[in-house]
Amino acid sequence: MKKTAKKLMQKKAAVSLRGKSVLKKGREKMQELRPVWERARKKLGATAEAAGKSAERAVEKTVTMATVAGLKLKARRSRQDLRDQLADLGGWVYELAKRNPQALSPTDPEIIGMIGRIREKEREIAELEEKAKSLGK
Repeated sequence: MKKTAKKLMQKKAAVSLRGKSVLKKGREKMQELRPVWERARKKLGATAEAAGKSAERAVEKTVTMATVAGLKLKARRSRQDLRDQLADLGGWVYELAKRNPQALSPTDPEIIGMIGRIREKEREIAELEEKAKSLGK
């Protein structure tokens, strides 16, 4: 029994020595790899930062493009409204001229009101197009 205990103790000591040796070698390897890891970490950080900046620029461009598209759509709708108002004015003048050509007067309040709305719509379209142009640059 003493021999078995002695062999068991020797095995434990050998395992313990091997464990210490493995730990020592592991620490040495870690020290060797530390500079490599530090360089890789710095490069990964720089890459992540560059990717973040690129993503920010992409988001800014997307928002700008969406804003410009919205302004262009508004301008298009306003141009359609303008065409409708011009058609209304033409129809009104035609009806007046058809009924009584002498009654056709540039001072007619209905005609003056229509002309005012048309001018306002033209200004609105010009403003929208200018905004879209300034954002598109």
